[in-house]
Amino acid sequence: VVAGRVDAGASFLPGLALRVEANLQKSAAASTPDYVLGNTSSAVENVGATVGYQGDVFGHDVDVSLSLRRYHANLGVCFCQLAATPDVLAGLLRTRTAPPQSDLWLTTYDVERPRQDVTHDLLLARMASDVADAGRLTISYGLQRDLRLEFDQVRQATTGAQYSFDLLTHGVDVLFAHRALPLTADVRLIGEAGLHADVQRHQFTGLLLVPGYARVSGGLFAMERLTIDDVILGDLDIEAGARVDGLAQTAVLGPQAHASLLRRGQLDGD
Repeated sequence: VVAGRVDAGASFLPGLALRVEANLQKSAAASTPDYVLGNTSSAVENVGATVGYQGDVFGHDVDVSLSLRRYHANLGVCFCQLAATPDVLAGLLRTRTAPPQSDLWLTTYDVERPRQDVTHDLLLARMASDVADAGRLTISYGLQRDLRLEFDQVRQATTGAQYSFDLLTHGVDVLFAHRALPLTADVRLIGEAGLHADVQRHQFTGLLLVPGYARVSGGLFAMERLTIDDVILGDLDIEAGARVDGLAQTAVLGPQAHASLLRRGQLDGD
């Protein structure tokens, strides 16, 4: 494992800061007391950078930041899962019998088929600012891509993945928290309102497993808290809120995949 982090600031612009961090990990195949768990090696990289500024902008208290991160893992799948049937594998586990050909498996850092290749990319932007004397507005935007490739044991001439899952998500959050409104000397009202929306697109390629889909969802909310000071044993808070959500989703199933599911009886032809 190797890890590191660098923090930096700008003397010419107080309030501006940068952070870069990374950690790398490489693991050899694990072992039981009796045999090596062949092909359980892994390699993981996790890197990211964040730049932010907090200070006065045209008389407003502003806090902005931008982050980028990437996680990547190349994960071996134990050769022992290649037992002829799930019942055979369960029997090996129950009797603690070494899997066939386990005497040929070695403790190495190499990752062979079957394996999984996983990548997560994340972008996050955030801005918060005072809005005159009315309150504080916070806006966040996030973009995440999750890509998962699965490589089965196939003929040597086949180089690509047998399964590919590609999920892309956009998300937006807006929050406005108004300043405390004094109703009397001992009574004040504090609250916030906002919205959330996200859009997802999932693309699947390879052997038929999961259909692709597109989804849009969102919601609006508001909450208020009435605070009354010095009521008998202490302060009294009364809260009320409301929220409304909506979702729309469409599955994408190609003609070949549709026909295959019909043949298997997994879909009703009607």
